[in-house]
Amino acid sequence: MLLLTIAAVCAGSAARAGLASTWRAAIHPDDRVRLLGLWPAWTTAKAKAVVHGETADWVALGRLADPAAAPDGDWPTAGAYRCRVVKLGARLPGQPDVAPLRDFPCTVTNDDGVIGFAGHNAFQSSTGRLYPDGERMVFLGAMTLRGDMSQFAYGADPDRNEVGVLERIGPARWRLVLPWPRFQSTLDVVDIVPAS
Repeated sequence: MLLLTIAAVCAGSAARAGLASTWRAAIHPDDRVRLLGLWPAWTTAKAKAVVHGETADWVALGRLADPAAAPDGDWPTAGAYRCRVVKLGARLPGQPDVAPLRDFPCTVTNDDGVIGFAGHNAFQSSTGRLYPDGERMVFLGAMTLRGDMSQFAYGADPDRNEVGVLERIGPARWRLVLPWPRFQSTLDVVDIVPAS
């Protein structure tokens, strides 16, 4: 339901586009707090699933829902991917704590070393930039809803900002983990695999 586009920009392109070259220089203070709360988001979401009897659903997600499942490896190359969002830890009573959504197309771009991620579905789109950060990449992006007059960019509206971490969890599989999203869940996990 959500289509994400990943966009990456190298230092030269970043200077040309007026973008910060590191996520630490670009991140909004509120998003820094959300990113620092990544582990509590995992534990809170899992506790909700256990309390509400959804442990088997959590376990069925395998490496996707295992916070320790992030081996070293290559980052996704530019191209077309298939994505699926799994919402974990519902914020509203009566909603499932493990809620996989439909697959959607997403893309990774590489503009002279600057990496981006983007995805779109019938209801919303997310676009942003991936910054290398050791064994992971930090994602800073923005959500645009159907009906908005234009695409939001990161930092334009704090309520639309998205922050997360991209990790490799298999030979050709990655996940984008978004802690404390603004709506619906405690943790959104985007499963990313090549489109073909």
